[in-house]
Amino acid sequence: AGTTFREVLDDTRRLLAEDYLLKGLPVNEIAYLTGFSDTANFSRAFKKWTGHSPVGFRELATLRDEQASP
Repeated sequence: AGTTFREVLDDTRRLLAEDYLLKGLPVNEIAYLTGFSDTANFSRAFKKWTGHSPVGFRELATLRDEQASP
């Protein structure tokens, strides 16, 4: 019926990770800051959440920004 704690936690981690990626933080630091024990676990979770690897997400965002700029 309602949202589980796990869903709230995952949403929060995803939003933080996306923000940190857009700010250019290293992936290993983002993994630590979002509570993952290692980069591999973080990368796996991020791909599950977004459909993209952390680096792929950052590259797509950069491409979008470049295309949006005049």
